[in-house]
Amino acid sequence: MQQMNINLEIKNTPDFGPALKRFRHYLEGQGMREATVTGYLGNVGRYLKFAQSDRPSGQDLERFRDILAERKASRSTKNQYNYSIRAYHAMIGEKIEVKRLEPNNQIPHYFDKDDVIKIFSVIQNIKHLAMLQTVFYACLRASELCNIDVPDIDLKSLTIRINNGKRGKDRITLINNECAATLRRYLELKPSFFLDDREPLFFTEYGKRW
Repeated sequence: MQQMNINLEIKNTPDFGPALKRFRHYLEGQGMREATVTGYLGNVGRYLKFAQSDRPSGQDLERFRDILAERKASRSTKNQYNYSIRAYHAMIGEKIEVKRLEPNNQIPHYFDKDDVIKIFSVIQNIKHLAMLQTVFYACLRASELCNIDVPDIDLKSLTIRINNGKRGKDRITLINNECAATLRRYLELKPSFFLDDREPLFFTEYGKRW
């Protein structure tokens, strides 16, 4: 069987911007979180580029799934693509069947205390250190870290307010003195920056929220 690759550099690729914009509005109308919306848009964008159409056929879908299998994508990755693609076809009035693949029951790798200390000890950038210590000590998901605004942190009580976290819930999480000290140093150096009337705790050099 001839090997097939997902070619995302095809010349004269159609403009899928309008279709993806509609898809974003559709997902937001379903009440999905921004992190989920972003993931779905990325998955469907690659799917449409592969199919070279904003109305992929059943054959396009099967070929795309074959590619994922040939690339030995994990079950979790396949599930995410399947859910994203199912939502897109639902938006255009087409129902497709998706079978959830159970994840492999593997023992996850984890860092022990010495590993974590070594990682923190070699970080030279104060913002990167603040990000990693916050996500580690507060036990946050990446999307939760990126959604933190400056007013959400209380370094006196060693707490951070998490808005719209897992399953859309808000909660208060704790940090330790080491993390608080790093955040104080970072805040002393961080320039004032607002985005959509919010002051993100962490933002990129390009003026975007991490």
